[in-house]
Amino acid sequence: MRDKEGALLSRLKLTERISNQGVAYAKATKPEAWQEVNTYRWARADHERLLREQRTFQKRVASYSIKFDDQRFLNIADYHYIMASDQLIPRLGLPVQWGLLDEISGVCVPASLKTMRKNTGIVCNILRAIARNNTTESMRARGVSFTEEDAIFLHAGHEVQNKAL
Repeated sequence: MRDKEGALLSRLKLTERISNQGVAYAKATKPEAWQEVNTYRWARADHERLLREQRTFQKRVASYSIKFDDQRFLNIADYHYIMASDQLIPRLGLPVQWGLLDEISGVCVPASLKTMRKNTGIVCNILRAIARNNTTESMRARGVSFTEEDAIFLHAGHEVQNKAL
């Protein structure tokens, strides 16, 4: 994200400089109607397009979810999964340390066990309990049953046991 923001700002500064040069050229070439000179109009159009791109980028950054990369979030649980319809998310497009569940809660890509020390503060404990409850309820709604030791997924008409959950 930061790399893209830096590149966008560099391009924006460049188009601003070119736009200013276009104004100077247009005023020198056609002082009475400098705003009609194509060089100026094209430079201004490029700069305005990049300004729109920057506003769009800033809106996207404002709503960007950091949960896939933020270590504070990743420290809350042993495993992290994304649940999506089969083939909606390419396996190579999964964030590091995340697994993939299909629409019937079958494990398509297993998540790796987090080996870092977990935060044990009260906020993390509350978030962990909420996440565990929401995940369990979501999985039960999709036909997953639980025993004392594991979860049993109904996948394509047969049971699949997964002790990792």
